[in-house]
Amino acid sequence: MKFLLQNIILLSLFISCTRVNTKYSIPNIKDSIPTTISVLKTQKMLEGGYDLIGIEEIGKPFEIKNLKKKNDDYLIKTIIYNDSTQSVLEYEEEIIEIDDLELADIEKPIESNPNETSYELGNNDLRIYVDTTQILNMPNYKDNLELNENLQTKSSDILEYSNLVKNSYSKYYRESNDLKQAYPILIFNQSRLTIPINLKEGWVMMIQEAKDKEGEWKPIEYYEPFVICGNSFWSDILLPNHYAISKIYKYGGQFKTISRVKLLTNDKIYYSNEFNSFINEEQFSLPDYIKSKEKRNHHFFMIDS
Repeated sequence: MKFLLQNIILLSLFISCTRVNTKYSIPNIKDSIPTTISVLKTQKMLEGGYDLIGIEEIGKPFEIKNLKKKNDDYLIKTIIYNDSTQSVLEYEEEIIEIDDLELADIEKPIESNPNETSYELGNNDLRIYVDTTQILNMPNYKDNLELNENLQTKSSDILEYSNLVKNSYSKYYRESNDLKQAYPILIFNQSRLTIPINLKEGWVMMIQEAKDKEGEWKPIEYYEPFVICGNSFWSDILLPNHYAISKIYKYGGQFKTISRVKLLTNDKIYYSNEFNSFINEEQFSLPDYIKSKEKRNHHFFMIDS
C-alpha cells in the first residue's frame, strides 16, 4: 500500500511538471508572406525595438496576418477582463497620422523618465524568449540617428523642422519594403496579474546586447528615449497566461558571438535567453550622437542598478 502511494505521488509530480512544460511551450509563429533570405549586415549601432505585433493565449499558435497588425479579438478580451483598461482603446485613436501633422502641433523633444539614473531588475513575472528556430520577416528601417540629432538642435526654419518631425515618425508608421530576416521575441506573462507592456509609438522598448572579444556584455543597439509628442508613450495590457510577440533583427557579420535582448517596461529591466549570433564589431561603437549625451546613457542602454 505504501509502495502504491509513493508511485501515485511520483506520477502526480510527473504530470504536474509535464503540464508546466506544455503550458510554456514555444508557439509556432506563422508569417503571411514567404520568408526573405536577406540578412541585415551593418557597420554601425542601430536603434532597437519593433512593433508589438500581437498577443495570444499561452499554448496557442499565432499567425501574422500582415507585417504589423494586431489580433483584434484580444482587444475585446482585454476589455471584458478589466473594464478599467483604457490604454488599448484610447491610445489607438491618439496615434498621429504623420501626413496630417500640422505645424501648430510641433513640440520640443521630450525625454521619458528624465530623472532616472538606473532601472530596477525585473523578477520572474515576465519571461523573455528569443526563438532562433523560427525565421520571420522584418522591415529594414532607415536609422533615425541623424534625424534625432537634427531635432535636438533649434532650427530657425519651422517648415524644415516640421519635415524632420514627419520623417522621424515615418519609421514607426510606414513600413519599408526592404525585408530582412528576424527572430520572434516572445514575452510571457507568468504571473497571475495583468502587466502593462510599455511602448513608444507602438514599439517595444528593447535592445540587443552581445559579448565582445573580452567576453563582456556590450550594447549593439540603442533605445531612443526622446520623442516629439507626449502621446508617443502608451502601454498594451498583457493578461495572465498570455504572451506578446515582437521581432528582432537576425544580424549577419564576421564576428561570432553570443547575444541577448534587454527589455524595458515599468522601469524594470528583463533579459532574454542567450543565443549564438554573427555581427560586425563596428556595432559596438557608439554613434557620435550618443557620445555627445553621455549623461543619458542610462536611457540609451537601459542601465540597471
